[in-house]
Amino acid sequence: GLEHVELAHMGVMLPVFLEIWSRHANIVMKHHALRLFSNYCQIHILYVSIMAQMPLAESVASAMHRTFGTWDIRDLRYVLRLLIAALSHALSIPVMPSHVSTTVVQTLKKQPNCAPLVELLQDGGTLRANAAAAKYLLLPKFLTQVISWCEHPGDPFSRTWALWLVLTLFAHEDKLKPSSADVKNDEDDLVLVFSEAADEKHLMRRA
Repeated sequence: GLEHVELAHMGVMLPVFLEIWSRHANIVMKHHALRLFSNYCQIHILYVSIMAQMPLAESVASAMHRTFGTWDIRDLRYVLRLLIAALSHALSIPVMPSHVSTTVVQTLKKQPNCAPLVELLQDGGTLRANAAAAKYLLLPKFLTQVISWCEHPGDPFSRTWALWLVLTLFAHEDKLKPSSADVKNDEDDLVLVFSEAADEKHLMRRA
């Protein structure tokens, strides 16, 4: 946690965890890397530091495909946690307790080694991360697979959060979008669609 590992150091280790999760042959190493990766991604700026970089976002998609190759209840729970964090970050739903978010903001302001993370936010990193999440992570095929696994083979813990995931998507449904079957474009395969503009002050507050 932030009490034991500096925020900047967490940002350095996160791509390493992603590399192990997506490529390592040892299933124990792979699982623990997923566990650490999903935990770190609960912090918004760390999540942005991964998803705002296209090659890393593509690695996340590759790791997701690999994870779905074999049923493992432990992997299911942490993949679900990652999806929930991604959706929450995109919809501005708080993920961490307020005191943790406050600590992160203060750390970004006070620690010089966090300058690259601050620069990422100021450069529209949040918008890029959300767009990448819509393209590589929050995909219908991933959400469908996770929800299916929650029901069969089944896991009571995951089933509860899968219900939250579905209800949250319904609550943010774009009711104004045309429903004609004749309308087909690149957005049809996306769960989330984001506008082009971003408020930089808002991005800094979401750190």
